Amino acid sequence: MAMQSVRTVISIALACAGLLTLRAATSRAQDESADPRPSIKDLAWIAGDWRSEDGDNHLQEHWDAPLGDSMMGMFRWVRGDRLWITEHITIVDDGDKIVYRFRHFGRGLDAWEDKKDPITFDLLSLSDGRAVFENPDPSRGRPKRILYLRDGDTLTVRLEGENRESPDIFVFKLNR
Repeated sequence: MAMQSVRTVISIALACAGLLTLRAATSRAQDESADPRPSIKDLAWIAGDWRSEDGDNHLQEHWDAPLGDSMMGMFRWVRGDRLWITEHITIVDDGDKIVYRFRHFGRGLDAWEDKKDPITFDLLSLSDGRAVFENPDPSRGRPKRILYLRDGDTLTVRLEGENRESPDIFVFKLNR
């Protein structure tokens, strides 16, 4: 009887080892098949109300938290006491890439761009507190790149022209 008990214990131990090995292999396979692409949720750090004042220039950018496959934002620039420009902005997961789109509007909601096509940027890189979007067709509009950098309660938005050394660079530092 003692020998049969040892065999039973060994059989149970082998079965448990087999199950643990199967579970580890399944977990590894799931990790390897996980989508390495960033998701909209990885951009949640942009969400919030951001503002800046520089003399008579008042800037505001607002981003809603990710919902579904998208984020929605708006930008407003007031010069003195008069609205000068607004932007409607979306960041959407289009399936194979994350896309940033915007349109400029004047005081009377007159669109600055062609009414069919917003200015579009593809997510080029994303890391903690840093996102770079690039315009795949700069002939359709400027800028070439938009960088979002977050450091605590400061959000820096950098608009770059075709050449990083170009005078076509604007930097907005916004705070909560």
